[in-house]
Amino acid sequence: VMAGSLNLLTGIFLFFFCFFLFYSINYRTLIISITSEFLKLSFGVFTWTIPISNIHQCHPDDDIPVLMKYGGAGIHFMLVRNRYRGSFNFLEHSRIVIRLKRKAGLVRDISFSTCHPNKLSEVIQAAITTNQTA
Repeated sequence: VMAGSLNLLTGIFLFFFCFFLFYSINYRTLIISITSEFLKLSFGVFTWTIPISNIHQCHPDDDIPVLMKYGGAGIHFMLVRNRYRGSFNFLEHSRIVIRLKRKAGLVRDISFSTCHPNKLSEVIQAAITTNQTA
C-alpha cells in the first residue's frame, strides 16, 4: 500500500535496480557459435555475427593495454592501436581477437573471452582455411 506518490529518489533507485538486474541476467553467459559460414557471439539479447569470409586473422589478445583489460563483463567498444574494437568480455578469461577484412560499421576488430583460447583459435583458423579453399 502506498501512502503517497513516488518521489524522485524512489524513481532513481527503481531505475538502478532494473538496470543492474538486466545487466546481471543479460551478461551472465556468452554463447560462441562457429559454423563453416559464420562466427556468432551472443550475450543475452545482444548478438554479433561475423561471416567467416570476413575474418582476416585470429590471435590471442596480447596487445591490449593493461588499463583496458579490466573493463568489466559485458560489451565494450574501444580504440586499440588505432583500430576500433568491439569486445565481448568476461574478466576472468583470456580473450581472442578477430581482425576483420572489411569493417563492420566503425569496428575493425572483435575480441571475446573464452575458457579455451587455443582450441577455439584452432577451430576458427581451420574454418578460415576451409573457407579460403572453397
